[in-house]
Amino acid sequence: MIPWVTIFISLYGLTEGQEFPSKHQIVKECCEDGRDYGLRWRHCVHLPKIASSSACSIAQEQCCIAAVQDVACVNGITQAKEMGVCEVLSYGDYYSNRTAEVESLHCELNISVTNLCQDVANSCFGGTAPTVNGGDADKTKLCAAMRCSQVCLNSGTCACHEGYRLQTDGRSCEDINECSVGGHDCPEGELCINTEGSFHCQRQANCDRGYKITDTNECQDIDECSLGTHDCGSELRCQNTPGSFQCQCASTLPQISLSLFCTSSDVNECASESRPCLSGESCINTVGSYICLKTGVSCRQGFQLSNDSDHCIDINECEESKGICEGHGCVNLPGSFRCECRPGFFYDSRSRVCRDFDECRAYSSQLCAHKCENLPGSYKCRCHSGFRLANDGRNCKDVDECALSAIRQLCSYQCLNTPGSFKCTCPATGYILAPDRLTCQDVDECVSGTHTCAVGQSCFNIQGSFRCLSFECPRNFHRAAEHRCERMPCERASDCLSQPLQISFYNLTFPASIPIPADILRMGPSSSVPGDVVNLSIAAGNDEGFFSVHRLSHGGVIVLRKPLTKAHDFLLTVEMRLMRYSTVSLFVAKIAVFVTNEKLISANSRIPH
Repeated sequence: MIPWVTIFISLYGLTEGQEFPSKHQIVKECCEDGRDYGLRWRHCVHLPKIASSSACSIAQEQCCIAAVQDVACVNGITQAKEMGVCEVLSYGDYYSNRTAEVESLHCELNISVTNLCQDVANSCFGGTAPTVNGGDADKTKLCAAMRCSQVCLNSGTCACHEGYRLQTDGRSCEDINECSVGGHDCPEGELCINTEGSFHCQRQANCDRGYKITDTNECQDIDECSLGTHDCGSELRCQNTPGSFQCQCASTLPQISLSLFCTSSDVNECASESRPCLSGESCINTVGSYICLKTGVSCRQGFQLSNDSDHCIDINECEESKGICEGHGCVNLPGSFRCECRPGFFYDSRSRVCRDFDECRAYSSQLCAHKCENLPGSYKCRCHSGFRLANDGRNCKDVDECALSAIRQLCSYQCLNTPGSFKCTCPATGYILAPDRLTCQDVDECVSGTHTCAVGQSCFNIQGSFRCLSFECPRNFHRAAEHRCERMPCERASDCLSQPLQISFYNLTFPASIPIPADILRMGPSSSVPGDVVNLSIAAGNDEGFFSVHRLSHGGVIVLRKPLTKAHDFLLTVEMRLMRYSTVSLFVAKIAVFVTNEKLISANSRIPH
């Protein structure tokens, strides 16, 4: 198991050189806070900052990572012992799996684990690493499998030299930057320079012109003559001096005073009493003139000369360059600076700017149930169509479109909710789902041949169903057409003279919501003669009084007078008496009226999923 207390002690040692009130207590509290966060949330994104020091942030992050790894390793080994499949550590992509095959007298493991789970695996042997038969040969085999970058211990685990620390993959070692974590002992006035595995201290101020600083912080003379950095002419000879050099004349030419040129006619302005150069400048005589060179201390990048030009002082980039960290915190360092990034950003040490941390890419599907959208400094979860974001901001809940049908009717019959969508259904018979997938379309059983009418019956389609109809012509009548019977000739004294000349059959259907009054059938003689008298009457089938007759000049109309609220079948018998040339003729119409519901009626218009 990864010992988080050990990590706390290590971090305290690294930050011991920094000036913090109650250092031990602060770092310990930061470590405990990071560990609690990791155990609770199983990741270390957006750790809440409880103190402003960088040491606290490091302690929080390292202890949080240790806690997350600890839980993942314990769960993985537990599953392996139960012959299950080891879970993969969920904290980022920093850990690579290896196969550990360990055998002993009372424990056999053949599981895929990470190197960080080694201590947990050892718990199988009572807290100590197993003794593997074979001695040095097996140790060599274990170390070869570990591929340690620096040191391999007897237990088959990796370690690092002083000045390095083991990375999270359990094999690689990385340099500890003692300068940034406060692990150096450079005195005040000296700058800490990090090196591979160590560091060294260097004076902040450089040496005077003509000297260079050594690794032992001593100023050493620069031999311009040997390096070829002098400017003596071809006729002059270079002679090195402490902090400078001299150009000496050849033996055949005299040298005048302190002049750097071999000439007897030049005036040395630098030797005159007027002192042509300013204070802090050195005068160098040239042929016919002179040059002034600024002397004193020269400063490295990130430092500037003090007001008295005596030493170099640090440049506070955070104060002099407002906005250098683009809204993030700025921490001044000797000769440099560092940006303290807001949560959701990380510091790019190469470009020295805060860059957005893409949580969606780093943690893939661990943050959001459906889709993750990266935002500057944060992220947002989104859902697929047909779902809405839950109150936790991570999971997605199905939208029950059918439950919204009370506001907006979706289906004409029944609505069936499905994950992320819905579908409409129709009655088992009489309807099919229309191409719009929302409404139910009537099936014409008479056309499709799916009716059940017997031979000799005619099929009449109505909304959602059909009717099987048949008629027989009465005695003394014969079928003159498909829907018409005519009376046969009668003897003058026969009783059939009182029977109608024709009996016609009509089939009508309409919805119950038809506006009233509504003309449903018009009747009258096929031709008219001046003096004709036509009378219409409903002889049967109108017991409830829904229909009436409206007279016209040459016939009449059957009218629906009362509103209908539900499906109903009527069979009306209508008589038409025509008086022409003093002779009265009777015509009868049999009218079958099938009233259907305006809309489909379902006992349960919404079916939950």
